[in-house]
Amino acid sequence: MITIVTLLAGRFYSLEAYFWGLSIIDYPKEEINLLLMTNSKDKNFIDKIEKKIGELKYKSIRFLKTEIVPPSRNAYLERGIHQKEHAITIAFLYNEIYQHIETEYFLFLEDDIIAPSNAIKGLLPCFGEKVGYVCGTQMCRHNTGLFIWDLGYKNTFPDDDKCQEKSYYGEDIKEQWGVKEIGLGHFGLTMLRKSICDKIPKPIFKPFSDYPDSGALKGCDMVLCFELDRLGYKKIANFDVRGLHMDSKSKIH
Repeated sequence: MITIVTLLAGRFYSLEAYFWGLSIIDYPKEEINLLLMTNSKDKNFIDKIEKKIGELKYKSIRFLKTEIVPPSRNAYLERGIHQKEHAITIAFLYNEIYQHIETEYFLFLEDDIIAPSNAIKGLLPCFGEKVGYVCGTQMCRHNTGLFIWDLGYKNTFPDDDKCQEKSYYGEDIKEQWGVKEIGLGHFGLTMLRKSICDKIPKPIFKPFSDYPDSGALKGCDMVLCFELDRLGYKKIANFDVRGLHMDSKSKIH
């Protein structure tokens, strides 16, 4: 049994494509729980979601509506605008929806990602000993880069300084194929295990890292990967599980 978890942020432009992606996932529908949540107050948006839900057949379907105040529309649609406000709100939403996940394995699927047919079958087998995070890939809707990185670091002080403190950052992965261990990933198409997430200091999803050596890492997805690294868990990417990322102009990346 697995739960597909999505925060629906009010993106009308990707709603049809998101639900189409759900429909092509190659996995028994009777073994899937669908958990959706929105903080949108737009009645038309909510009505469209409820209509789509009525067409689905899964083990269970839950659609939650929360009173958490969303950031401005631009925080979702434009790069770099209200970034801190956006990060804080998203972390709150993830912590809220996490409380309703009842299965060990769950798939975070963002509402502007069109899922591939192997979204579950391609990620689930990648779990193994000390693996705490498994993701597929998608291109950033703002540029041509992937939302997956190695976890690089640099010494905070000169190499000969006895402190030897390090500051971490994300760096591009050179070999982008197959199944590989990575440093950092994104929640666009990511599978996690509840028993492992529960080991992370609360709140589980943090907008910014509390660790002084986390450097430029920000966003609850990067911070979670960093915390899993500190707990000794591997992060794995299957580059053969490729989601499509849709921008606000309905362009596919």
